[in-house]
This record gives sequence, C-alpha cells and structure tokens, in this order.
Amino acid sequence: MRLNRLPEAGEEFHKAATIDPRHPGALQSLAHVLRKLGKPAEGVEYAKRAAKLTNYENADMLLTLADVCLDAGLMAEAEESATRALSAAQKSDARLIPSVRRRLEEIKLRRP
Repeated sequence: MRLNRLPEAGEEFHKAATIDPRHPGALQSLAHVLRKLGKPAEGVEYAKRAAKLTNYENADMLLTLADVCLDAGLMAEAEESATRALSAAQKSDARLIPSVRRRLEEIKLRRP
C-alpha cells in the first residue's frame, strides 16, 4: 500500500478474504483499503466481520471498524467501536490506550 497501488492491494486482500473468509487480518486490510479508496461503506461489512472473528477483543480491529464507520457516516457505530477498542486495549495492550483515547475523542468531536 505504500507504493500507492491501493486498487491492486484491494484485489489481493479480496482474494485472500475469498480464500479464507475467516481470516481477520485479510478482512481488516480489505476494509482499510476500501476506506482509502473512498469506499468506506463497502468496507464496513469486512471490518465488522474482522471484529466479530476476534470476539470484539482486538483494539486494532475495532479501531479499523471505527474509522470505516466514521468515514461511512455511521457516527454512533464509530463511537461504539472506538469505545470497545479502548476497553480491549485496557485489557490486553496498554501501549495502545493513549492513541485509542485520542481517536475516540476525535470521533466524538465529529458528532453532529
């Protein structure tokens, strides 16, 4: 994705998600690429599946879901996902807490 080849990356992540629809990393990456391509609404379902596959306990997956939802205009879902990400970070990866808190505050500021 660093080479600005997002469409190709999206195709590859879609293939990976098709081969293994229970691979949270492939689903998360596909959601992220779709968001970067300006198609966040298409990425929401993939991000939801990734979060569900990790039992809503992976802060990074939940932040991807929050970001995709935010860009798709799903403000309540974005805030809920970021709140869950904070809870997950508090349980499993304290290093993420400051960045997750900042992201949650950013999302709250964008509420209408």
